[in-house]
Amino acid sequence: RPKDMDARIVLGEAYKMLGQDDKCIEQWTAVLKQMPDNLPVYFQLANIIGRTLKPDAVETALAAIPGAKRDLVNLAIGRLYDSRGQYEAAAEAYGRVASRQDTSEDARSLARLFRAEALARANHLDQALIELDQLTTSRAGRMQALYYKAALLAAGDRPAEADKALAEVVR
Repeated sequence: RPKDMDARIVLGEAYKMLGQDDKCIEQWTAVLKQMPDNLPVYFQLANIIGRTLKPDAVETALAAIPGAKRDLVNLAIGRLYDSRGQYEAAAEAYGRVASRQDTSEDARSLARLFRAEALARANHLDQALIELDQLTTSRAGRMQALYYKAALLAAGDRPAEADKALAEVVR
């Protein structure tokens, strides 16, 4: 029942604000058992569990939740690494999702976009652009990838290439 799950999410947030992490984790775990496709809850849960555990242990904890989706666990771990400034590790976690053929196109596209962002933050601009080029061939993430590509190129002082990427957007 979605309303019950919404209440559990809010209750978990309240517990988090009160510093009662164990109760928060209990609520959000219950949400994932009932709604295993809820990516924002994976992100939140990884963050709070990550307060006391290393990312590998967080990944194990998330994967142990009945019904947990491997791809969403990997995306959450990538986000956890990202939040810690470990961009190369984040890119690797996102890459695991992006490379799986048994993953939905939407999940692969999201993973590629997150991977490109992490690579760019790790100062691997050319690798980020390659990732975005691969994403522009996908229906699911094409426009977002072109916008992000243009922004990266502009920030990298490559205005002619940025203009070309933006021209593809309006086509």
